[in-house]
Amino acid sequence: MKKPFEPNLGTKQEDFSKEELNKLNKSNVFDQYAREMRNDHGDISWEAEQIAKSTGIYLEFDRSVKGAEKHWMYMIRISNVGGGPVNRQQWRLFDELASKYTKNPQGHPSLRLTTRQAIQFHWVSKKGVLDIVKTLAENKMPSLNACGDNTRNVMSCPLSQFSDVFNANQWAHKAGSYFQLPVEPFIKIFAIDPEKMDKPVESFQYGPNLLNRKFKIAFSAVHRDPSSGKLVPDNCVELRTNDLGVAPMIEGDKINGFQIYVGGGQGERNGKPAMAALAQPLCIVGEEKLLQVLDAVVAVHQEWGDRQN
Repeated sequence: MKKPFEPNLGTKQEDFSKEELNKLNKSNVFDQYAREMRNDHGDISWEAEQIAKSTGIYLEFDRSVKGAEKHWMYMIRISNVGGGPVNRQQWRLFDELASKYTKNPQGHPSLRLTTRQAIQFHWVSKKGVLDIVKTLAENKMPSLNACGDNTRNVMSCPLSQFSDVFNANQWAHKAGSYFQLPVEPFIKIFAIDPEKMDKPVESFQYGPNLLNRKFKIAFSAVHRDPSSGKLVPDNCVELRTNDLGVAPMIEGDKINGFQIYVGGGQGERNGKPAMAALAQPLCIVGEEKLLQVLDAVVAVHQEWGDRQN
């Protein structure tokens, strides 16, 4: 039975949840987070844990271990925009870092590919977190935006980079770069070489408390049938399950605009005021206006999203 729920749209600051108030104080929490990741405690404070999410890190504990002392560990998620490409050197680093710093209950390294095209390290001890994040960030695989209240890993069909009509993979990378969180705190916390981190030429203006929730974006693709030569749509990303979806519109032998879908999600929880929904059509735009429209949709979410619940 669903509980009735009235969202607090455009939430006033006096109604902010404790998570939102913590984000407003994040400039102070950044320094606290950096210190706590280098101390001898297995865990980190609640305040630092909330900030850690936007750097791709979740604090967890082994529920199979009984006793007063929790066995703390970390999950690290790496953004892999558009599903790649990941080159050989990068994949070798993933393999080496997993072998060095992760160990599941069976004694094996733990590295996973997710349904949203990200890459995850599980069962990571605290001492391994800094090296994993720093090493991969300096090799163009940052953990920024992988978790937290911001746009998440932007999805697309990886094969679309070979399409002669629409490169959805390229557009996913463009959107992923545009919506990337500011890199300066990330560089400082993890002591990353700033010369090895790409900084976007233009970017979305995240407010002091970011977004109110995670926000997922995906691009569907178009391929040419090799036997008939006809254009065929490819929805391998399950476009309408995302907060914002971009679908190229086929007209004859070319792409004639993009259908924008908004409002999708899979956040169904029993007994909670949440629901799974398919995104609904919002508008059709030309490619020259596409990034501007994406910015506007996320900005509305940022300004009007419920920050109390």
